[in-house]
Amino acid sequence: MRKSLVVLALVLGVFVLGSGVSLFADPMSTTDPQVGITRDALVQSLGQPASTASDGNGGTILVYLSMEAIGAESPWAPNPATDQYYVDASGKVFMHRHSVE
Repeated sequence: MRKSLVVLALVLGVFVLGSGVSLFADPMSTTDPQVGITRDALVQSLGQPASTASDGNGGTILVYLSMEAIGAESPWAPNPATDQYYVDASGKVFMHRHSVE
């Protein structure tokens, strides 16, 4: 019985690791399709940001606000979401950060 549990745990572990599922998702991932495009292309795609801020390194942070549905009750209780696009001094998006309150 104990050997069966160990084998099951190993199989599940290999499945989770092999499927590309991340148990520790990085909220500052750079795998976003907007990463690498220009600021102008981002604004053309998403519209004007709700606000902008300096990143302290010569670049800009563009902040977009939206409402996002989460969980089973989500159609009735949307949550505010924020998308921050970090643009370097040359005008290229180098990072996207998404958060839901």
